[in-house]
Amino acid sequence: MFFWSYISVLITSPGGVKQNFIDEINRQNSGVSANSDTQMLPGNQAYDGPPPLVPANYSHGAVQNTHRIASEISIPMGAYGFTGATENYRIVETNRTGQIRYCNKCEAPKPDRTHHCSVCQKCVLAMDHHCPWTFGCIGFNNRKFFYLFIFYTAVYCTFVAATLLSAVIEGLSNSSTGFFQFDFQILSIFFIAGVFGLTIIGFTGVHTHLILVNKTTIENLEGARKIRGEDGSVYYATKENVYDCGARSNWRLVMGNNPLLWFIPVKSSIGDGHTFPINQEAYNNMFSQTH
Repeated sequence: MFFWSYISVLITSPGGVKQNFIDEINRQNSGVSANSDTQMLPGNQAYDGPPPLVPANYSHGAVQNTHRIASEISIPMGAYGFTGATENYRIVETNRTGQIRYCNKCEAPKPDRTHHCSVCQKCVLAMDHHCPWTFGCIGFNNRKFFYLFIFYTAVYCTFVAATLLSAVIEGLSNSSTGFFQFDFQILSIFFIAGVFGLTIIGFTGVHTHLILVNKTTIENLEGARKIRGEDGSVYYATKENVYDCGARSNWRLVMGNNPLLWFIPVKSSIGDGHTFPINQEAYNNMFSQTH
């Protein structure tokens, strides 16, 4: 499982922004200036409506219902079985002007939770971090594999250290052989496995927590994001997390609905990485505080 998980991380793309997502956003906000933070509608009127509701099937062929206006496009949540989540997917993150975020380097709109990696030179869906161990980014498509990789690394190191513990204790406590006659190869392996294992156990614990609260490492470090309300107002969220739909739902978003596949490195994550369910109660509470 350790090697399977690691290979899965290496060969799986973290996920990039689909062209049909870009086309759909540009279609809904026709007249967008690619070099400007302000999105314009025909007649040179600034777009000040609610954040668009967008189709969830960007990774599954053509966008559906492209003739419908933004406020009419909705995606049923029932198929995913989320609890505490809104009925629709909605683009909620904005830039400093209150408009859909735009990547000047990729020259394209950015889905929620997407960040541009300066190393990979591209936008990564739900980017967690750039990992030197895997020679690439950890994002929506390979986050489960990365989590299983560090989980099984922690298990493996713990197993090695526990297996050698009795031999180390016996060797060091045996006065007849002397300390310098002890097999230092065993002691070295035990020490490396123990120290590395404790580190990775803590690392795994951190990522378990992040999955359960539906945050990425970047989101946890940033600590704040701009959220746009249905009335066009912008809320600077420092502690609130609109993506937190409960530990169980958050876990299934990354690991999948089938418990039998949770700890097997196969694709089972829910969604497409472009749109995410939000906690409607938390979303409403943000803007009720400002009114």
